[in-house]
Amino acid sequence: RILAVFPDVKMLHVVRSPFTGFADMRRRHSTIQASSYALKWTHVNTVALHWAGKYPESFRLVMLDELLSNRRVAMTRVAEWLGIEFQECLLNPSWDGELIEGLILPFGGVSTRSLSDERKLESSNSSVEKGELDALTLATRTLLGEFSSK
Repeated sequence: RILAVFPDVKMLHVVRSPFTGFADMRRRHSTIQASSYALKWTHVNTVALHWAGKYPESFRLVMLDELLSNRRVAMTRVAEWLGIEFQECLLNPSWDGELIEGLILPFGGVSTRSLSDERKLESSNSSVEKGELDALTLATRTLLGEFSSK
């Protein structure tokens, strides 16, 4: 609906691994099940793939691991896509060029993530959880891999 009402809109969707996303979600919602999370993750990211394919000028996917491993390159691409000049403030959480630090109520803080943080989270999943996440997200992860390699 947003794309239909606002034809010049730009929407950016950041894709996080279902393995790390689940582990992070479980820290806040201890009763969440891997299978439930995986189905929601698959739905949201499959829809995002659809829109990115249908409206490449308006809807863009960025992989969180790419942002964490090569932030400057990823954010330079985002800036180019948005039609803005790259600025250093794009490399950190900011608002109107000012670094965001501390709590942003009611959402909490803007944490600084790293690939090692993500790997620690991923390793906290049990083998059963990893198996469920793997099986239920495989098709979408495969499509995301094909999409991001284009």
